[in-house]
Amino acid sequence: MMNAAFRGLLRKEWLISRQTFLFTTLGLLSGWLISLGFSIYHDQPGIGLVVTTMILGGHIFYIAVFLISGLIMEGRTQLWLHSPQSAFKILLSKVVTGLYLHLASFSIFILAIIVLFEAFPTLDDFNYFTLFISGGVGITAIGIEMGLYLLFYWAFYHATGTLPVLGKYKVLITISFAFLLHSLLAYLGDTSFVNFISGLWPLPFDHIVGLYFEVADGGGTINPDSNPLTVGYLLLYLFRISIWVSISAWLLEKVVEVK
Repeated sequence: MMNAAFRGLLRKEWLISRQTFLFTTLGLLSGWLISLGFSIYHDQPGIGLVVTTMILGGHIFYIAVFLISGLIMEGRTQLWLHSPQSAFKILLSKVVTGLYLHLASFSIFILAIIVLFEAFPTLDDFNYFTLFISGGVGITAIGIEMGLYLLFYWAFYHATGTLPVLGKYKVLITISFAFLLHSLLAYLGDTSFVNFISGLWPLPFDHIVGLYFEVADGGGTINPDSNPLTVGYLLLYLFRISIWVSISAWLLEKVVEVK
């Protein structure tokens, strides 16, 4: 059961992010409504289809942007120095808040795409439920991992800055380290062992890793780009995100100790 202290962190995250969430959502909706208006005026549903697909696919970056903007604010205000909670709980509250705001925004634009497809019969039918569940889960999973990568590098950057000799080179060191680390991860991700684990225990459905649109002869549809889902893949994914959160929290604890 969620304790009161963690609920308080979630409430704090919502209070400081709700205005940005509302403005971002309203801004995207305004852009979508303009595209819908152009689609109706020119009788070209492809305009709205392209914009809607870009918005839905762009949600891959939603959690990453939320985390980084929140962490930049923490870095400027040093709010975490005045919190009795651990860095792990502080970071976890940001991830959870980013997750539910991401899902809320994604759900809104699933409704928007239903409106678009109902307004234009020339658009090919597809399974809205599958897009919402598989697409939402797939895009969210990618977004979480991308956000945690950035979170880790943000923590690494600040931890490097506390070292007297290396501090003035922290940008170069962080960029170089990111390049080397991701080269190593790309190599490990293509090894026979990891491929073996990823293929273990297939599940009877796919997970969507992206969306693309097709427009032709005044009609069109959205097609998901998907991969087979396995239990092994899920275990590796959970292992990766646990590592990124844990190391990031540890690094930030060290930064706080130094300050």
